[in-house]
Amino acid sequence: MLDLLLTHGRIIDPASGLDTTGAVGIRAGRISGIYTGQVALPAARETLDTAGRVITAGFIDLHAHADLPFLDEDYTDPRLAANTTTDRDCAERLLAQGVTTMLNGNCSFSPVDVAGYIAGCGRTAVNQRTLVGHGALRFAAGCTDKHAAATPEHIARMCDAARAAYTSGAAGVSFGVGYTPGAAFTELLALTQTAADAGRIAAIHTRTQGCTPAESVTEPCELALQTGARVQISHLVYQYTGAHLRRAIEIITDYRARGADITVDSGMYTDWATFAGSALFEDSARAVWDWDYADMTAFGGIHDGKQMTRRLFIEARREPKTVFIVRVGNPDDIRAAYELAECVPSTDVGPAALGGGHPQGSATFPKFLREIVADAGQFDLIEGLRRCSTYPARILGLHNKGRVAAGADADLVVLDLERLRPVADFPPAGNPVARPNGVTHVIVNGRLAIRDETRIAHVNAGHYVY
Repeated sequence: MLDLLLTHGRIIDPASGLDTTGAVGIRAGRISGIYTGQVALPAARETLDTAGRVITAGFIDLHAHADLPFLDEDYTDPRLAANTTTDRDCAERLLAQGVTTMLNGNCSFSPVDVAGYIAGCGRTAVNQRTLVGHGALRFAAGCTDKHAAATPEHIARMCDAARAAYTSGAAGVSFGVGYTPGAAFTELLALTQTAADAGRIAAIHTRTQGCTPAESVTEPCELALQTGARVQISHLVYQYTGAHLRRAIEIITDYRARGADITVDSGMYTDWATFAGSALFEDSARAVWDWDYADMTAFGGIHDGKQMTRRLFIEARREPKTVFIVRVGNPDDIRAAYELAECVPSTDVGPAALGGGHPQGSATFPKFLREIVADAGQFDLIEGLRRCSTYPARILGLHNKGRVAAGADADLVVLDLERLRPVADFPPAGNPVARPNGVTHVIVNGRLAIRDETRIAHVNAGHYVY
């Protein structure tokens, strides 16, 4: 007997291109069969009629920060605490969008003890993996000055720790070179080579100081070309706007043509958020990227909700838990980013207490499918769903995810395309953590976590995936 049977739905397997009407059977956490035509359906403990809705693979978010609450109190040490677990609120907001797997440890922030992290993960709303962060490895190796170059001894210790993290289950290494401007290319090259040798990815939040925008995107492309690693360029549209974005796309396309394995994720907003005290807001970065004080709004701290002036900016930078939302770019940048083949959506989700004024963690995937796919028609529904599930699964090497086929993991989302819309918005216009409409059912490892757009209490079927 099946555990669950979804009937009368429009079944879309983005991996194969299958688009048909029928039923999907689930047993023991896997898809047991796809049933079409007049075949007799097997008995099931629970049956859901999904007529008029799309059954497809659960979404995969390649850029999450559900581990950020566990940074040290002043956020200066990028090593996450030994008892790090997943922020439950982040996982819940992703689940409500149809996300069934998330990748943490981005932008160089992560635990160093990946084995301990995995052991402490337990069951959560969605599946998860983690990267090991360059900034965390750097600090643990004794290179605690973000503006200083690492010594050969530091680099050797970082590489040894990265290899141990891969052995424990890390999906790769992450860089946030804007947060560690002293890191030289040779340092990044050595760590990226460890990822290449282990068959892992290297995800990079590109450099913002001491270079031009074109040079900053060339750096990860060179890392990919020289090491053979799969390099994931993080949140492209948060890094580059306007002419800088168009040039970045040209550079990435050129390096791909030369054989570099470069993949890209991008958000659905041009406004981005990060810690006010980070190196990204030093004068050397602001001068290159042309951010004005009036482009920034503080969330948290004594200036919560205020637009910045020079005086307020200086004061807010002294408060570790203040986050700046930087309002730059225009909507054309978002569409341009997705012109890159296989550019996938990512949320950059973080705990609501840290930059909770940004709706990205609650709206990105429905916003992508509504605005890029349905409204703009930039590509068809199957391609849009591939970018939400199949391509991210391929990037991470998760061969049983991102598919709707017998034997695949039963991570599924059922969508009401007519109603599918983001609801979250920036304050004061809206609620940045409001749940979207149209995500009807979500199934994680064969268990219903959302039924009829309602969260089923105490169902936490997600676990760490390798």
